[in-house]
Amino acid sequence: MIQDIENLIKKGDKHVTNFEYELAIDCYEKALLIEPDDAEINNKLGSIYFALNDYDTALEYYENAQLLFHTNTEAYNNLGNIYLKKQDLNKSIETFKKSLSFDNNNYLTHYNLGCVYTEKLQYKLAIDSYKKALDINKEDYRIYHNIGFCYGSIKNYDKGIENLNIAIKLEPNNAIIHFNLGILYIDNSQKEEAKKHLLQAKLLNKSIKGIDEHLDNLKDC
Repeated sequence: MIQDIENLIKKGDKHVTNFEYELAIDCYEKALLIEPDDAEINNKLGSIYFALNDYDTALEYYENAQLLFHTNTEAYNNLGNIYLKKQDLNKSIETFKKSLSFDNNNYLTHYNLGCVYTEKLQYKLAIDSYKKALDINKEDYRIYHNIGFCYGSIKNYDKGIENLNIAIKLEPNNAIIHFNLGILYIDNSQKEEAKKHLLQAKLLNKSIKGIDEHLDNLKDC
């Protein structure tokens, strides 16, 4: 029976790798019929439904996983992200804080908590959370990008520009970072730098909303 579960999980994992989600669900559900109290299988099913944007079903499986393995930080992180997607921001914060009570050195949890505070427009709290993530992992460009965005939102343009430039060094072909950096340069009255990054953003992704308008406003600068 244990071998059957392991084989089904391996097959399901392979289907996930190939983005064959329906086949993966079938494998995991068959495994769950054999062992309904398996936190790992519940978590895997939750992750598939999360990828399919079926957040209600994902929440059901993630809650099962958390109940079955209540000190598992991954389960709490998954739950927190679902609450964020469903815009239950207070519940998301509560869940991420619970995760940190088990493992305060998980940079993704600090990062995710920062994302919720950003969504709530609580930028100083967001920056604090992002900086804690940065103390653990200095190689994730998303942290610098989000710190830069938050500083820009509270009109600390120099700090915002500094962090977005670090993000670009780590992820030079990211159109959104170039766009946001261009906007901060506009706000900081550095028009030439703004043009440079907005043009680079457009080169990388022409569909960014508002980019042509900003470039038109800079034509005579």
